[in-house]
Amino acid sequence: MAMAIAKAKEVGADLILASDPDADRIGCVLRDDNGEYVLINGNQIVMILLNYIMTRNKEMGKITGNEYIVKTIVTTETIKSIADKNGFKMYDCYTGFKWIAAVIRENEGVGRYLGGGEESYGFLAEDELPPDASGYLYQVRLFSRSRYLVGTQRQVRSRGDYRHHEGIPRQSA
Repeated sequence: MAMAIAKAKEVGADLILASDPDADRIGCVLRDDNGEYVLINGNQIVMILLNYIMTRNKEMGKITGNEYIVKTIVTTETIKSIADKNGFKMYDCYTGFKWIAAVIRENEGVGRYLGGGEESYGFLAEDELPPDASGYLYQVRLFSRSRYLVGTQRQVRSRGDYRHHEGIPRQSA
């Protein structure tokens, strides 16, 4: 990320995205209000994207009461707080997208999967099925939500809700 951050500083970018060699995990860095570049960890990315998906589904009137999200057992429990606060069911599963896919299969015809992820920078949204941690789609999703990501990052320090507990770290990347 060092080269990407150097280039971001040169051009004044707010958002940096990078993938691992097989493009199934994505790193994200945001510029804070002080102009410092801050690494967003995998837990934070999952929280931000799930909160966005749940909020947008509510705003668009797409909630029927059978929606759910999934996280792995090693991913932050703050996601449960997000689900509870928004009135969504949350499933915990073993680590790996094959286990998230198993939860999706078990709920076919019963519930509507909105999204899920793990702390290792993997995320899968409803519209990215079939289940796979696709780095390309993940980057597109993060990029398309960049205004939301930057806005959320800038609100974290001033808000007292769940995002504050595991909000954007204060140290620079």
